Amino acid sequence: MNSTIGRVREFSRSIQNGSVLISKIDYFSLCFNVFDSRVNKMETLNNGVSKKIAQFEQFINDVLKTDLAKLSEKLDIKNTEVAEFIQLKSVITTLKNTGSDKSGFKTKVDIGNNFFVQAHIEDATKILVDVGLGYYVEFNLDEAVVLINVRVKLLESQIANLRKEIAKTNAHIKLLLIGIRDLQGIK
Repeated sequence: MNSTIGRVREFSRSIQNGSVLISKIDYFSLCFNVFDSRVNKMETLNNGVSKKIAQFEQFINDVLKTDLAKLSEKLDIKNTEVAEFIQLKSVITTLKNTGSDKSGFKTKVDIGNNFFVQAHIEDATKILVDVGLGYYVEFNLDEAVVLINVRVKLLESQIANLRKEIAKTNAHIKLLLIGIRDLQGIK
């Protein structure tokens, strides 16, 4: 290609000096060859850029968005657990304030598939609390509140870590999208 450009420059100088008579058709065909070779080079570069853009888009869709969905699902589960523990703490506080923990009370119990039966709790001074992995431990109400506070703090720290990971993944997606936009020449 450099030799073609050199020939065009040489012909241009010759024409300007008047030493070579060249037909306009020959000159334009030579210029067109230079232009055509540059266009071919740009098309080759554009094909490489298009492949990179496709790879980036595939990475965003297949990896980053999948990771983001998994992290969001974990975050929802942790938020649900926190809400359940806070609700349990509220029930325990209500039991202690009303004195129902010693005198007993009536309630409805879910026996599965949203079927409820009436139940009478005679002594609510002790409750069973899920401590994880399907294990339940019997606690008195004060011990249960202490355990709930510890679990809520643990879950809140896990939620904070998940939010950081989600923010990091979102930042990676945005950076790649900015890079793709720059490669495409879109402002």
